[in-house]
Amino acid sequence: MLEVYGQDFSLKIDLYKLRYKNEATVLYKEATDHWNSISHPTCKKNLLKSESEAFLTAISQNNPTLIRSHYPDAVKTLKVALAMNQSSALSQFTTFSS
Repeated sequence: MLEVYGQDFSLKIDLYKLRYKNEATVLYKEATDHWNSISHPTCKKNLLKSESEAFLTAISQNNPTLIRSHYPDAVKTLKVALAMNQSSALSQFTTFSS
């Protein structure tokens, strides 16, 4: 389970289900103690292929509207990914500012 905590939210991603059951399951809560769940069947190979194709199409057509995330969101996503890598490498919690 990957757990991400922010100032106004908590997020848990079930990596076991994603890796072994091809199911993307996310638990989240915002300002309440009640966890909400989103679960969706997925195929990792097709998911990565679809994302890559959409990205390459947007570049080849010079059409940024085909990419669902704006640049500031992409930078935040990168920060989270790098913090996760650091946390995993150090086997400890990692914090960062937005």
